[in-house]
This record gives sequence, structure tokens and C-alpha cells, in this order.
Amino acid sequence: MRKDSAKGNNRRGIPARRRTGRRLMGAVLGLLLLALLITAVILINNMVNKGSNLNKRGLLAYEEGNYKEALELFDEALSADGDDPSLLLNKAITLTALKRYEEATDVYDKVLISDIGDALREKAERGKAVNYLALGDTENAVKYLEQLENDDNYGDTGLLGLMLFERGDYEGAEEKFTRYLEQAPPDDFMMRDVLFDMMCISEYRLDWNEAKQRADALLALFPDDEEGIHEATFIESRIRD
Repeated sequence: MRKDSAKGNNRRGIPARRRTGRRLMGAVLGLLLLALLITAVILINNMVNKGSNLNKRGLLAYEEGNYKEALELFDEALSADGDDPSLLLNKAITLTALKRYEEATDVYDKVLISDIGDALREKAERGKAVNYLALGDTENAVKYLEQLENDDNYGDTGLLGLMLFERGDYEGAEEKFTRYLEQAPPDDFMMRDVLFDMMCISEYRLDWNEAKQRADALLALFPDDEEGIHEATFIESRIRD
């Protein structure tokens, strides 16, 4: 980390050892896993045709992290039942988990041109946002998430904030983070990154007192976080100066 002074010209930027995208993608895939589990309940309860058993096996393989096996089973189910939108969605999500993003995007597109309900459309659009992010197209990733965002889904709000932070839109990120923190439970899997980014935004503004408050909030929930401890020490040194 570069050290600077509020009195000098060497303005401190967002810490360079921030999340590179791997941690952010982990958060995104966590949301998709939740979406798939919800889809799984619907399909297991309602599907009675030949592909039903194959789909159930595919879902179980996915939940166990056996993505290649899951993909094979979903393809078999699609061969048996045709291009069922729910099966296509499961295939697309699995391709995302396999990091085959361009293929996944094509399958999401097939879902979106099908006659589907709002729930499946939302999952497909969220999946496309993930793939755009993975392909480096944050503009389209943000666009799709902004379409999905609503007051009842703090997950999308937090995820959108993380994406905006990665783009360097710290003002927009802070607005989303504030909304996220009003709704999200303390144990939400994005909480650590949101609190850390909020602290970094305060550092960027050279608002050390606010940064200290946010560092304290981070360490109250994650007392052993090494990066958080390092940042808190740095912030305290700025306040003393």
C-alpha cells in the first residue's frame, strides 16, 4: 500500500491489493447457486416427463460441485424433452460455473426468447450479467443488474454496488452499499466485501474519521480479517498525523 498525506499531492487511491474479480465472481456465483436451488424445487415438484429424473440427477450433481456431470445430465434431459426453458436455464447456469461464459450467454439468450415467466426471466438476466462481467463487459453487466434491482432484493443491490466499485464509480457504489446495509443480515456472504469497500471509499476521499468508523464496523463483524486490521492500522496513523 502506498502511503500519502492529506497535506501533499500524492492522493491515496483505492488500495491496489483489492479483490481482482475472483472474489467478486465468487459472490456472483453464490447468488446463482441460490437461484438454481430455487429452480430445483420447482422442477423436482412439477416435472413428470422423461427428463425429470435426469434433471434431478443434474441438480444433485451441480449442488455437489460436479459441474461436468451436471452438464451432461442436463443435455440428456434436453434431448429427451426438447428445449424446455427451465432445463436450458439449468444448463446455462452450469456453463457459467464451468467458466464457459460465451456458451452460457448463448443458452441464456435461448431462455430469454422462450415463453417463460418472470421468475425464470430474472434468473436468466442475472446469469447474463454474470457472463458479461466475466468477459470484462462491466457496462452490460451493470445494465442487466440495474434492470433487476428492486427494493426487495438486497442481494442485487449489493452486487451492483460491488460492480460499480470495480468500475471506479465510488459515488454510485456507496449509494448501493448504503441501501444494501439497510436490508442485509450481518452474515450475508457479501457483507465483508461491502464493508471493506465502504472503508476504502472513505480512504479515497481522505476522510479518515469516517474511514475509522467503517473500519471499526468491518472488524466488529470480522475481527480476524487481516486486510481489515492492516487498513485500520493505516487509518489510525493518518488520524494521528
